[in-house]
Amino acid sequence: MKLSWLVREYKEVSSTQEVAEKLALGGAPEGTVVLAERQSSGRGRMERHWLSPEGGLYFSIVLRPGRVEGVYLLTLVGALATAEGTRKAAGVSPQIRWPNDLVVDGRKVGGVIATASMRGESLEFVVVGIGVNGNFSVYELGDLSSASATLMELAEGPVDLSSLRSRILEEFAVHYEGWGREEERKLIKLARSLLSTSGKKVEFKPLRGTVERGIAEKLEDDGSLVVRIGRERQRLRAEEVEWLREL
Repeated sequence: MKLSWLVREYKEVSSTQEVAEKLALGGAPEGTVVLAERQSSGRGRMERHWLSPEGGLYFSIVLRPGRVEGVYLLTLVGALATAEGTRKAAGVSPQIRWPNDLVVDGRKVGGVIATASMRGESLEFVVVGIGVNGNFSVYELGDLSSASATLMELAEGPVDLSSLRSRILEEFAVHYEGWGREEERKLIKLARSLLSTSGKKVEFKPLRGTVERGIAEKLEDDGSLVVRIGRERQRLRAEEVEWLREL
């Protein structure tokens, strides 16, 4: 499952995720990458808007995995690749805030989203979207500025976005190929070492239910998060949680 990249660059799109999904439906091969300088309607988890000022890194990857099992871990593959690629290209070392955020000292610097298309019981394709706050002022994020960070701020100068993209794609290829060899335990072990959420008080909102608080205990082998609420333990799955905050 060796990946080769076919990068399609755009000045501005509504959403790289949306463009990549349309290309995938039209038969675009695995490894197609949709890259844009700006997004007018960038997409985050649960259809939330992702602010995308010029100077950030925004791209989506078309994948055609040969198996359905473990496909939920592809978000984690993207997060690992982004964390490691950012460290190597920009000298900034993000952690992963479960389930899909990249953070430095609790401030969000990037995020990952994965969407799957099924045909009956068969997996047709997956699109993994990656966004990183790069070379712009955090104040361009408006109300989100206090909870966010940019690489330009953290690295104390502009970063080379082309180099950053290349590094992230290199790391993605390595972890995706590992996932294809069913090396999930290896991926989870690495994710545990980068997870900022473990041991912290958290607040979360299930898709069905009210806001709850607890202490995040550990990342399970399937990518779910175990949270202790009082004397009980609850296993959170990313697709069942609207949002989670570290307190």
